This record gives sequence, structure tokens and C-alpha cells, in this order.
Amino acid sequence: MYRTGHPLAQALINQAKDRQLPLAKVRFGYDGYGTKVSTLQALRGQSGWLTLSVLSVDALGMVEDYLLLAGTTQTGEALHQEDAEKLLRLPALVLEDDLFMAPPSGLDGEILRLEKRYIEAVNTRNLGYFDTEVQKLDAWADDLKVGLENEVKVLDREIKDVRRTATVAATLEEKLHWQKCQRELEDKRNQLRRKIFDRQDEIDGQRNRLIEELETGLSRQVQTSKMFAIQWCLE
Repeated sequence: MYRTGHPLAQALINQAKDRQLPLAKVRFGYDGYGTKVSTLQALRGQSGWLTLSVLSVDALGMVEDYLLLAGTTQTGEALHQEDAEKLLRLPALVLEDDLFMAPPSGLDGEILRLEKRYIEAVNTRNLGYFDTEVQKLDAWADDLKVGLENEVKVLDREIKDVRRTATVAATLEEKLHWQKCQRELEDKRNQLRRKIFDRQDEIDGQRNRLIEELETGLSRQVQTSKMFAIQWCLE
């Protein structure tokens, strides 16, 4: 038995997905399941349609497949998705009878509804990813900015002290020494201020790349492939 990610398993999955299955009439046997399925009891003696499609969504550089299973009764009433899934777990027999009606238009409508729901879920997840990454960038930017600004404040105090000392220096040599110290501190402060702007530009660049990545992901490729459609009856 292979894991689904194994190349041989993937080959079998792709082979199954590429099969062209004709319309068929299938009889499900409630009693043959051996366990009571209360939600299906009301469907005994009824018939309808089931269809399965695969939705492939290529978003944020990753392809994800979703199974879209929809069903209706003979009268066109939509089946709850869990009931449609439970029907497929029952023992079944493919009948040779001719199909006595075409699949109802409501069946395609149910597939479109499921498709929309899954695409919205993908968008919501991508939005959450974007918000999380932006919050990380903003938190990092705030921490960096606060740290650098605190260093600037420390230098401002040191510059004031040096300037005050230079003012009361007794000799020209001392005054020149303190003036030189002041200039070095001011140069260091200016470098820190430039560093703040450089880091902000770096953060803005990362945010822009993140936005571009999300925009690319939102311009996703969506493909829906029908796997099968069957007319069912439940006995």
C-alpha cells in the first residue's frame, strides 16, 4: 500500500481522474449496509442524481484538489452533502436499465455552489496568511524603530553633555577635543537616523513583495473536472 504522495500512488490517482465514465443507473441497498443510517431512511424508495467533480485550485504556488459531491432527488430537491456521501458507502449495483431522464440543471448549480464555497475558503486562508505576515513585518519594524530611536535619544543626551562641557572648557585644546567628540557623536547619530530610513525601506520592500505574492495567488487558476454522474435509486 502506497502513501498518496508516492509516485506510483500519484500515477494511479491521475489514471483514475483521467477515466471517462459514462452515465449510469445505480441501485443502492440500504439493508445491505448492515448498520442503521437514520438520515437515509427517508430516502428509501426514492431516486435522483449524484455527481462528483474535482476542483483544482492553483493559489500561492500550490495546487490543491477538492472533491465536489452533489446530489438531488427525483423532484430536484438538493441532498445534504453528508447524505450524498453516505449513499456512496452503501452496497451498490449498476443497472442495465435505460436512463429515464437527463441530469437536472439543479445538479450543476449545486456543484457551482460547492466550488464557490471552497474558493472562498482558499481566499480566506490566504487572507489570514497575508495578515499574519504583515503583522510580523509591522512588529519587527516597530521593534527595530524603537531600538534605533532609543539609541538616537541616548546620543542626543551625550551630545548635549559634550556641548555643555565644550562651552566651559578652560583651554582651546580642551574645547577642540570636546568639539571633535561632539562631531563624532553627531555623525553617529546621523548614521543611525539613515539606518532607520534604510530599514523602513527594506520593510516596505518586503511588504510590497508580500502584496505582489498575494496578488499573484489571487489571480489563481481554477479548473473543475467532472468525474461521474449517476442516476440513483435507494431500496
